[in-house]
Amino acid sequence: MCLLLICLAFTLYIALDRAREDTIISIILSIALFGILLREIDLEDFNIPMWIIAIGSGSGRTLLLLIMLAPVLLYMIVKYQQYYGLVKKYFMSQVGLSLILSFCLLLIGSMFEHEYLLSRTLIEESFELFAYGLFFRAVFIMSQSEIKTD
Repeated sequence: MCLLLICLAFTLYIALDRAREDTIISIILSIALFGILLREIDLEDFNIPMWIIAIGSGSGRTLLLLIMLAPVLLYMIVKYQQYYGLVKKYFMSQVGLSLILSFCLLLIGSMFEHEYLLSRTLIEESFELFAYGLFFRAVFIMSQSEIKTD
């Protein structure tokens, strides 16, 4: 949980730096991290209003993330010429490869969520921990050096 919060702080810091060329990528990462945090936190356990629980969990969370992500992706589609090279270079960088591997580990871990194994929770949480570590690595590298189109 702490790794995710640190990653979110880094990505928000990068997103607010208007001089960087890769701020759009950090905005998308911030939204993804927000979604992961909402997934990890059980809002039902807190004494908060029901409408916040409805927005932050289940299909409400999915709708919230879609509403947050749609304008960013639409903006990138409109500015296709500007962002195509950046996204291509991003996926070929250490940051992109770390995030792809992190996503794969999260998928593998989620496969164990409903399996009937003795230590399925340990396996699932281990994959998630490694995935979040890779996510942190990617965000830390991104905070140290900007991804630029040449």
